[in-house]
Amino acid sequence: MITGATGLLGAALVLQLAARTSADDLICLVRPADSDPQKRLTAALSEAAKAYRTDALTTQRALRKAKAVSADLTLPGLGLDSIQVASPYPTWFWHVGALIGFGHANRRRLFATNTAGTRRIVDLATQMKAEALHYVSTAYVAGSRTGEIPEQPITDAVPREFYEASKIAAERIVWNAPLPTRIYRPTAIIGHHATYACGGPYTGVYGLMRRIALHQSLRHRLDGGRHPIRLLARGDLPLNLVPVDHVARELVEIAHASTPHRVFHLSNPTPPTVGATLRAIFTQLGIAAWELVDDPALLHPADLHLAELFREFYADYLNHEHRFRRDHAHAALLQPARTQYPMDDDLLNQFFAHYHRHELARRHPVPATRKPA
Repeated sequence: MITGATGLLGAALVLQLAARTSADDLICLVRPADSDPQKRLTAALSEAAKAYRTDALTTQRALRKAKAVSADLTLPGLGLDSIQVASPYPTWFWHVGALIGFGHANRRRLFATNTAGTRRIVDLATQMKAEALHYVSTAYVAGSRTGEIPEQPITDAVPREFYEASKIAAERIVWNAPLPTRIYRPTAIIGHHATYACGGPYTGVYGLMRRIALHQSLRHRLDGGRHPIRLLARGDLPLNLVPVDHVARELVEIAHASTPHRVFHLSNPTPPTVGATLRAIFTQLGIAAWELVDDPALLHPADLHLAELFREFYADYLNHEHRFRRDHAHAALLQPARTQYPMDDDLLNQFFAHYHRHELARRHPVPATRKPA
């Protein structure tokens, strides 16, 4: 049973489960909406398979095995009829579904979906006597903690915003659940390692590029283009970007590994820096005049608009160091070396050129200056 199967990581997970496991049924709990849940699930999986160039046999297997059941994380009992999900077979739960949002306006919805929704999933898995519950959290439950982050339960984290707080609370529910559980913490998920595409929404670091593009479209009105863009960021810090297919593959492999550990970081052991990532973004947006500063007093008045666009979410990630240990993940993986994914300037440009060409240009038509080979 899988939540979030129509999302970026959830769809990639379904394809991995179809390719690498012998599961008879992939029951996907899909939010009710105006359109038929099965049609939306089929469309999401088909889009992901195309984006990741999944082979035809795996795609057909996924579409055949994936069955949509209408469910809502915010409703009592998930709005489910118990007969819909009853099964005489051993069952694993994969709880991937979550709401990503920021700011006080989203607080109630975040806790209703991410925290209360997780409690409802734990209750259902317990009632069904599930063999295991695999919960996808986020590495950023570390909150304001900086430096080296171990694969340990959350104890003293101080969340920086409500999304992190809702996921911290959800992790505690899973950790104390009365059934076997494992917690997986991805870092910032980007597109497929070879196609650069997302078979789902472009979130995370792509939102950073959208905000810079929006600011650039207004820059002339803000200061007449007299000054280079100044951005408050520490260019030497790691920014942990990890391809979606790496995360999905590690999820399935670690879940099937015999390991005593319960918390795993699904991160990039060789991440790019903040400076290299921003350089690729500015390059693709055709912005030559920009610089990073470490003192807010050095920002021009026009730069305060961009700083405000970053304030609610991105600013902390560009100015505070997080180094995510992977001891548990490496110990559980058959080939830990496969997790290495160094990202040089050319590869970063490939990712952001793909996003610009296929998604961003429709919103902010700024010509790309560098195209992938």
